Amino acid sequence: MAKPRWIELFLNVSLTNLLASHSDHSPILLSCDLPQRSNYRRKFRFENSWLQELDVDEVVHAGWLQGENIEVEGRLSNCADNLEVWIRNMRRNMKDEINRHRVIMEMFRGGNDQ
Repeated sequence: MAKPRWIELFLNVSLTNLLASHSDHSPILLSCDLPQRSNYRRKFRFENSWLQELDVDEVVHAGWLQGENIEVEGRLSNCADNLEVWIRNMRRNMKDEINRHRVIMEMFRGGNDQ
């Protein structure tokens, strides 16, 4: 059922002829033993709103220059990795700032101007 070239391309695949109890046709089972990813990463998506931030250029520039003699794909991957770390830190800082302002607002809640 499979040519040698196909078997070379798909090393983790096996074909098995099964027995059929009520038919003279034998079903074929295709088993795919795919390698498991240990660390799932969701697809990177650039957000245009990041362009409003002052330091985004520095983050991209540092990612682009990271490593020597690497192709464009590697450079883009480095930029994406740097941007993910940058935005994670930025969101954490924003949450801290929001919480700080909430505390200040709670201090003034229910108060009256003199």
